[in-house]
Order: sequence, then structure tokens, then C-alpha cells
Amino acid sequence: MKDFKNTNFTKLEKQLLRSFLPIQDVYFVPDACQKINQITCLIFDNEGELHMPETIKGVVGSLCKKGVLLSEDYEENGFNYIYLADCFDDNQELLDETIDLVKL
Repeated sequence: MKDFKNTNFTKLEKQLLRSFLPIQDVYFVPDACQKINQITCLIFDNEGELHMPETIKGVVGSLCKKGVLLSEDYEENGFNYIYLADCFDDNQELLDETIDLVKL
């Protein structure tokens, strides 16, 4: 079973994950995808910090490489939508564990 216990998350990765993960549903993963701009707003609302969408795209790219997120370009201008990686499918335990890892 995959876990992220030994994954070193940056401050920005943790901010993004703290805003993104709690609104996810492991049983309907594709339905929970978010646009980069939505994530930017969530981080501002939850963390009180404003980041440019380009910065968030970089953070998403890093989290994709770490196997936490997936991204897709539905609008053909860079990846616009992000959602949980396949390892979270039907795995609420992994989602809860990852949420705990990125808490303040």
C-alpha cells in the first residue's frame, strides 16, 4: 500500500494539500477535480496567502511527480485541472493519513 510518510513536502505543497485534500472524495475522484484558479482561491481563503497561478502550477507539478496528484489539460493551455492520484481510489485511510501529514 502506498503512503507518503517519508515524503518531504515543501511549505507551498502543504498549503495546497491542506486546502485541496479535505474537499476530496476517494469514491468519486474524477468528480472532485479542481481548476488551478480554484486552488489559488482556496489557499487564500484557508491560509491567508495569495500565490500566482503560475506558482501553483509549479507546486502541482511537484506533487504530481511525488505521486499525490494528477493533472490534465482539458483546455489545451497547460494543466488546468488537478485531482487525486490513482493511489487514493477507494482509499479513505490514505487520504486521512495524508491530510494528517500536512497539518500545521
